[in-house]
Amino acid sequence: MKKILITVLVSVSIYSKAQERTGAQYAYEAEKIVDDEASDINVLKQAISLFENAEAKGFGDAYMYHQKGYCFYRIGEHASAVAAFTMSISRMGKDVSKELGREMFRRQNLYSPVGKIEQSFVLKQEPCDTYYRRGLSKAILKDLKGAEKDLDVAIRKCPDRDGLYYQLRGQVKGKLGNVNEACEDFSRAGELGVEVAYDYIRDYCQ
Repeated sequence: MKKILITVLVSVSIYSKAQERTGAQYAYEAEKIVDDEASDINVLKQAISLFENAEAKGFGDAYMYHQKGYCFYRIGEHASAVAAFTMSISRMGKDVSKELGREMFRRQNLYSPVGKIEQSFVLKQEPCDTYYRRGLSKAILKDLKGAEKDLDVAIRKCPDRDGLYYQLRGQVKGKLGNVNEACEDFSRAGELGVEVAYDYIRDYCQ
C-alpha cells in the first residue's frame, strides 16, 4: 500500500510540473491581453500580474517589457510605464542566456505554432515605438525634456514611421517655448497623415 501511495504521489508531482506554466507562457498570455485594444482596466491589471509571474520565472525580454510598459500606460500608471519601457530599451540587441533564449524561442512558437515566424518582433523589439511611448508617458508626467529626447531618438531611428511622433514632439516643443521647431514638426506630421496637425498650425503657427 505504501509503495502504491508513493508511486501515485510521484505521478501527481510529474503531472503538476508538466502542467506548470513557463515564463514564456505567462508573457505570451499577458501580451495577448495587451494586444487586444478592447481589454478593460481590470483585464489589463490581470496582464500586469501575468507579467510579474513571467519575471518570477526568470523571463523578460525587450518585447515583454515593451508590452508591460504599454499596459501600464493604458491604465494610467505612467511612472511604471516609463520604468518598463526603460527595461525594454536596456534589453534591446543584448545577448541573452541560453535559458532565456530557449524561453524566447518557446514564446515565439506560441505566437506561430506551425513554425512560421509571423511576428519577428518577438525576438527583436523595434525600438521606435518604445521610445515614442516612453516619451508620451514622460510628457504626461511633465518631464518635457525627457520626452523630447525620447521623441528625438524615435524620429532619428524611424523618420517616416508615424506622423504621431512629430505631432507629439511638436506639442512638447511648443510647451518648451520652441514655437518655430514645433511648427516644423506639425507640418511634417500633417504630411504623414495626422489631420489634427493642421489645427495646431492654424492656431499656433500663423
